[in-house]
Amino acid sequence: MSHLVDENYNPYKDSDGQLLFSPSFCVFMDMLGFSNLVLEKAKQGREVAFLNSSLKRYHRLVKEDLEEARLLGVNDGSSSNGKPLWMTKIYSNSFIMGCPLKYQGEFDLYLVTEAIKSFQLHLALYGFFVRGALSFGNLIMDDDLVFGTPLIEAVEGEKKADFPRIILTESGSNALKTFAGYYGQLQSSPHDNDYLMSEGHVFLDYLAHTIIYDSYLDTTSLARHKKVIVRTLKKFSECPKILRKYQWLACYHNAFCDAISPHPEFRDDFMIEGEYDQFTILGIDGEPLQRGVTMPEWLEDFSSGY
Repeated sequence: MSHLVDENYNPYKDSDGQLLFSPSFCVFMDMLGFSNLVLEKAKQGREVAFLNSSLKRYHRLVKEDLEEARLLGVNDGSSSNGKPLWMTKIYSNSFIMGCPLKYQGEFDLYLVTEAIKSFQLHLALYGFFVRGALSFGNLIMDDDLVFGTPLIEAVEGEKKADFPRIILTESGSNALKTFAGYYGQLQSSPHDNDYLMSEGHVFLDYLAHTIIYDSYLDTTSLARHKKVIVRTLKKFSECPKILRKYQWLACYHNAFCDAISPHPEFRDDFMIEGEYDQFTILGIDGEPLQRGVTMPEWLEDFSSGY
């Protein structure tokens, strides 16, 4: 059920309309390969065509996803009076989310994580891969301003992400440990399946969004994700520097598929053919990736035509 939305509400302002520094999650994301793509189109004299096709479609998808993320707490009833939980900004190929704490941290982290995973997966299925970072600290944000150390840290973190993934910065990792600590240890918290480790960084496992209610497998999205990666690997097969980033993506895709392979709906053809084991994808505990997904009896009966 949709709720009426207060479009003018800013969670960073007090009742008098004054901006306040607020403890926040800050996400900075950037479309992978955008600069090279613009230069390529410029050499071909196709900047206008690129602007009117790919870039506008990309912006439309980003705006839709960011708006959906911004209103997440409104539409699921978590936010009262139709007030969005956070603010978003987009410029060129970059975008920012500022998410001030509303629920003492743990549920805020859950909402942010779910929003970003959905956002990443949706864009990836259209061939747009993003790279970025999630940080935490005091932030101010309105229509004209984004200010605070979390933004600086997230922008620097995006450069370190290297591959198409959203990594946690130092402050983001500390926030995860703190808020997941409500459960005693990270491995006992719901966040255990939200993050993975690879090449020295913790990152969001957006493919986990293909597992619905911890049971049902979104086979359509998983197959499409494979198709987009295979196409991109072929496109950059003669560009080693760029190809390496998508080889990592293929490795992540296959590691995820391997982890969920016991699922009744899994098919071997979800795997990307080839040798993509030059990177290591681990669980957040540093152990081999595992995903304990099983189909409950009622869902198994339903899917078999019960």
